[in-house]
Amino acid sequence: MPLPSSNAPPDSFSCLIPEILSDIFAYCSNETTILNGSDTPWTLTRVSRHWREVSLDTPAMWTFLSIDFDVISCSQTADHHSMLSFALKNTRDKPLHIYMYTKKYTPSPRIQPLLDLLHVHCARWSTLRLCVPNTVGRSFLRVIPLPKLYPLNIGAFSSLRELIIDGKDTSFSVNDWALFVLLTAAPLVRTVKISSVQCPQLGHRSPLLLRNQIAHLEVAGYTGSQIVDTISKSPRLETLVVKSYWKEWDSTVLQTMLLVTTILHWTISLECYRVPLPIYFPSRYPTNTPWTLSLERLFRNAPQTKSLILEGGFFGHIFDKIATDLLLPNLEHLVVKPSTTGVILLSPPLASILSAVESRVGPDTPSNVAKLKSLEVYAISTAHDVSLTYQLKSLCRYGLSTRVLRTRPSRFPHKWPFDPSMVTWISMALFPLIFMDPGDGTVRENLPIFDQMLQILERKQFKSKKELEPSGNLMYIRQLTSPSANIPQSVEQEYHIRERFARLYEKWSSLP
Repeated sequence: MPLPSSNAPPDSFSCLIPEILSDIFAYCSNETTILNGSDTPWTLTRVSRHWREVSLDTPAMWTFLSIDFDVISCSQTADHHSMLSFALKNTRDKPLHIYMYTKKYTPSPRIQPLLDLLHVHCARWSTLRLCVPNTVGRSFLRVIPLPKLYPLNIGAFSSLRELIIDGKDTSFSVNDWALFVLLTAAPLVRTVKISSVQCPQLGHRSPLLLRNQIAHLEVAGYTGSQIVDTISKSPRLETLVVKSYWKEWDSTVLQTMLLVTTILHWTISLECYRVPLPIYFPSRYPTNTPWTLSLERLFRNAPQTKSLILEGGFFGHIFDKIATDLLLPNLEHLVVKPSTTGVILLSPPLASILSAVESRVGPDTPSNVAKLKSLEVYAISTAHDVSLTYQLKSLCRYGLSTRVLRTRPSRFPHKWPFDPSMVTWISMALFPLIFMDPGDGTVRENLPIFDQMLQILERKQFKSKKELEPSGNLMYIRQLTSPSANIPQSVEQEYHIRERFARLYEKWSSLP
């Protein structure tokens, strides 16, 4: 494809030998779309004859092929087929990284020839990333004509190593299942990232029924039971990232837990918009549910874990168990930060984190646990315990790499630092105390978390009853003070749950 060139090379680079200039160009992949003539690779070919020759002789500069479907649909003049063909020719059989995306997507007959051209080279695809917004519907197939994107033979994607799907809260339809069967059957796939996609709606058709070579898995909208089911089918899994860890109102509850010996790196992100509480997942009919799955139980069965990233509304329970009960004995790297996308902003429980870290870095660290090597914590500057950040930073005296930051609430895109409906969510999480058998193991397992939830409520100050009433908060509080609340006497003696709720009800019901 002929392009104009200039004979005036920039002075600072005019004397560079082609090999050095090529190494520099290799890092200059396209920033927007390969179909944009002003993007980096095309711009470099126009600077001078010397730069053009080096650019065309640098395959790595062309192997990242970003396709913006909106540009194809809206433009009436650009010769996209010739541009893509020219770029593919310059890749010289090197592995390809394909990124296809759209923000609005207007169907156009000009798209299919480009897809046909791409799938001719699908044996060289190393990375495939698809990104569509939630405004385009529930199915990827309604957005990108994927049935015509790939050949029928399953062995076509022989070089594919990484699959990334970003649906922006889009759901997969049953028709999309064929795509995942094909892509995950590629023999070299080791990384699968499915972000912002509500996978549980597929149930047993989940795209995570993968071959056993997967080593890095990132998913969104998954429950504890589905996580364990995925782990059981992925014996080589080393890294698991779970965004939007879902509550399990209706899931099939596990009776037993497998021992997870392969996963070394966990990331759990709580982005739930209802009951964003990580540990306790009650079922709708608790009398038929002897056990539910908690994060503590999940981590208890993953003793080899070396790094843990927790993002969202976590309470101190997990950290208390790390400090006192040898949870995650091989943990070396810990990151804790508030949610970046949820509606509720909760600062990490610094006191519990401090206790956990001190138990893993000081001279009194038990010999049967690993010493922590790095700590990263983001605390909200307005949190009641924010002064503890100084003590966390001081732990660097033990050789711990620390990064402890105070962050203003305004830096997080939450609607409220503390939404009044949080009272409802916490009350709902405590509600099983009314209905569940007092001997239920999960209730007792999570009583420390209930206590921490109550502490949040007790610290909160409302100015008027109007802040509480829209969500029926006082109704929930009153029911938890009722004698019919099935709270064991031993629990009440230790945590005074009914008594504390009674004080809250009296305090809030007297508001103007």
